[in-house]
Amino acid sequence: MTPRWLPWTTLVLAIALVSFNVGAFAEDASVHVHPRLSSQRVVVHKRIYGGTAAATGNTPWMAGLRFSANESSYCGGALVAPQYVVTAAHCVTFRHAAPAVLYVSIGTSSIDGTDADVRTVSSMWTMPNFASAPLGSDLAILKLDAPSTKRPVALSKQWVHPNTTTVTFGWGQCSLSEPSSYHLLQANLTTIANAACQRRIRTASNDSVYTTWNATASHLCAGGVTGTGTCYGDSGGPLVAHPYLDTNLSLSQIVLVGIVSFGVKCADGVPDVFTRVSATATFIDEHVTGHRWVE
Repeated sequence: MTPRWLPWTTLVLAIALVSFNVGAFAEDASVHVHPRLSSQRVVVHKRIYGGTAAATGNTPWMAGLRFSANESSYCGGALVAPQYVVTAAHCVTFRHAAPAVLYVSIGTSSIDGTDADVRTVSSMWTMPNFASAPLGSDLAILKLDAPSTKRPVALSKQWVHPNTTTVTFGWGQCSLSEPSSYHLLQANLTTIANAACQRRIRTASNDSVYTTWNATASHLCAGGVTGTGTCYGDSGGPLVAHPYLDTNLSLSQIVLVGIVSFGVKCADGVPDVFTRVSATATFIDEHVTGHRWVE
């Protein structure tokens, strides 16, 4: 999977402008760093590189965003309370035109949402200091029209330190020559210090958005090993870890620590950048009910 600087939703199909009852999507032309958006209808799909198939039933909180009930997911997300999903802000702000309804499939391992709880979005909020270029505070909350029956994932208030083993999930590309994955994939990524991440991002491209990028407290970096990482289509997907670094716990006991935001390349030795969930606690508490934090 490869979240990209260009929100993996940068390529867009033209459609008639429609007002969305929860606020119109607006694509920022300045976004050009590589968000991990999928490219089925839009170019926002990236998949997990070097990943393995996620076991069915282990990720009931995995969500996929769709433009219609019959389309495949273009971005990921995570169910954090029965009626709330978190995703990347760029997944819901990249379009000039907005669909009348945004669909969310929850608890499925397939990109087309087979056996998923399918809901529509009744309200949405993006972090007030969200920046599209470069991406920062890249998190949005989606309120569903009705509660999901799937089990939400707990949220971590812990500061995730470097060298922590994490797992990311998504339907993004497995390689640049392939389309998005039909089956949900997962990949293990080790977190790295923001200072080291900043240096590596700045030297990975001659694009001014990258060469001047500053890693902030809202960013969490992981990966950077050639052959494994996020890619187009993985935007908005979850990065999870075992609480208290207890790796003996099952996936049902993990906590959400990050949301796929962007990357410079797909699994080419450059770290992937996520939105750090612990840095968004105040914003989440303002809009979400029924969620659980792990201190």
